[in-house]
Amino acid sequence: MKSFFFWLSVALGIGALMGSILRPGVLEIVIVIAALNGLFYGLRSFKSRKADPKVSC
Repeated sequence: MKSFFFWLSVALGIGALMGSILRPGVLEIVIVIAALNGLFYGLRSFKSRKADPKVSC
């Protein structure tokens, strides 16, 4: 189950279902995208610092 296409289609299906149920506006969508990107890159940065503590940003 490591297929990119599989997980992309699952995410699109869930997003379409949630979008039709919740009916979010543009502002809510932008806020969620910004929060998820910040969380993703924050965790990625944290993991890379934890793996090699000598690396400074």
